[in-house]
Amino acid sequence: MVADQARMRRGLQLPLAGDEISTGLRILTARRADRSADRVRAINRRQPHLLEYFPAPERVFDDSAPRQPCCC
Repeated sequence: MVADQARMRRGLQLPLAGDEISTGLRILTARRADRSADRVRAINRRQPHLLEYFPAPERVFDDSAPRQPCCC
């Protein structure tokens, strides 16, 4: 969506390095990346515990197993 807007609007200017909006966007983007990484780490830490208590669903939904082709 951003790329489409940049392509379609000819009057857009490149943000300056010290611009307040650019700095804010950079901070928000970094925080989002940190939060995403934290969430992945939390899920990865939780998986062995879930496997220990509930092994059957892990066998049923095993992502490493070869998948059967869809008959649709």
